[in-house]
Amino acid sequence: DHSIFCFLDAHDTLVLRPLHDFEQSLLTYLREHNLTVLFNSEILQDGINSGVYCGQTIDVFNFLDKLMNDTFVSMPNNPDQQLVRHMLHTRPRDFQITYDKNHTLLANNAARGYEPSF
Repeated sequence: DHSIFCFLDAHDTLVLRPLHDFEQSLLTYLREHNLTVLFNSEILQDGINSGVYCGQTIDVFNFLDKLMNDTFVSMPNNPDQQLVRHMLHTRPRDFQITYDKNHTLLANNAARGYEPSF
């Protein structure tokens, strides 16, 4: 089963490819880099955006389960952005995560300086 789970936390995040191409590109990227979850990146902050992530549904579930059982995560007052950045920079292989540095699959439209028109 290759069901895909994408969490998009805002109206200003866009999928940059047709869905059939997005799904295949995501699965290929994750497989080739031995990853489970791909996060979006912040254009202006040049870093990870913890509010947008994708992966196979079971892998996202396992990632979130592992995240919730991690000692650093269970410490109070750790915002999600800080937690994911900590994991990415200190233990990326433990969590098998990275972020879309080149904005090839996702883009935060507002970070580019304009809002989408609906």
